[in-house]
Amino acid sequence: MAIQIPLKGNKNMELDDIIKLAPKQWAKIFERSVLKTEKQWLQPKTNGIKIKLTSDQRQDVILHKNGFVEKHSGDSLMLDGKIRFTDHGLQRISERIDKMPPETPPSEAAMRAMVDLVIRSTEVSQDAEWRGYASLSYSFKGTYEQTECAVVVVFEGDRLVITEVTDIGETVNVTSLIQEDQLQRLQAFRDQLQHE
Repeated sequence: MAIQIPLKGNKNMELDDIIKLAPKQWAKIFERSVLKTEKQWLQPKTNGIKIKLTSDQRQDVILHKNGFVEKHSGDSLMLDGKIRFTDHGLQRISERIDKMPPETPPSEAAMRAMVDLVIRSTEVSQDAEWRGYASLSYSFKGTYEQTECAVVVVFEGDRLVITEVTDIGETVNVTSLIQEDQLQRLQAFRDQLQHE
């Protein structure tokens, strides 16, 4: 359900997200949204409004993402135009993944790796963020070449938009050493333990 968000200058913008927000979450957005214009909110360096998600909301985000990427590879999502990258997202991939200056276009392999990270991700950050878009942004966590990363995405209709890539910290990517079927069995075992 779309909700009108008040902005500075007596303007409104529509927010229509994939999850249902609680009244306290809406109140937090309404309280701060009026401090900036739409143009100010959409600036890459603007801090958004962090919204603490419940575990059910985080699960809904994961399920929505899984439904979106189901039966797709990173390549097919990119070729079909189901994935889009913002300029800021491309700059971050170039800087943080390719280790190149931000004005250098990122490699196709790095772009594909970030899409694959989102596809494989089973964890979303506890905080969503509203940054002036028509939906919230979500940080999907995963690993890339032994570094824990978060890929920030916005669901935009029938497309997923990658807006940011961040390093969370150094880690050992043991999952890259485990075959896919073994990894699935481990995940099923972990899920079973959580429900007991």
